[in-house]
Amino acid sequence: MPADLSTAIADLSSPEPERRAAAALTLAELGSGARPAAVPLVRAAADDDESTAQAATAAVDSLGPPDAADAPALLELLAAVPPVEDNPSARDQAFWAMTLLARLGPHGPHVAPFTEELLRRLESPADYEIQRRALRVTAMLGASDPRIVRAVERLASGDDPRISAAAQRARASLQGGAGS
Repeated sequence: MPADLSTAIADLSSPEPERRAAAALTLAELGSGARPAAVPLVRAAADDDESTAQAATAAVDSLGPPDAADAPALLELLAAVPPVEDNPSARDQAFWAMTLLARLGPHGPHVAPFTEELLRRLESPADYEIQRRALRVTAMLGASDPRIVRAVERLASGDDPRISAAAQRARASLQGGAGS
């Protein structure tokens, strides 16, 4: 691992917000070269310092798929955020953990526990934002688990127009993926 990368990863844990933000910006500039920082970046996406969180979000967004070895840590980060969460930073951590897990694809040892976490979020009607993000990730993943398909169908015909619209988009993606 290059020294700059190691230093930036270490600096994400600095007590100084400016240093954390600078580290996240450095990692964002590395794009997919920052893959070894996937887990610390997901944590940093929930940083209390807005500059750090924004730079970490940009870095995570540009990573591409994480290393498969990061799946257990990403699952832990996701499971640490309850399906009903008032803290927007925690929601961001859950969303980016879900996104990176989805980028690993529909095969591998992460799929079963990831499916359970997605279902927890899809079946949690009290939090629109987490449900919407779970639907977005479900569409990206192309989930074929019948329980997820049923949850998406139920949400698509639900009473909340915001969730219904997001579920209809997810359903369309899932149906499009089935024909590919």
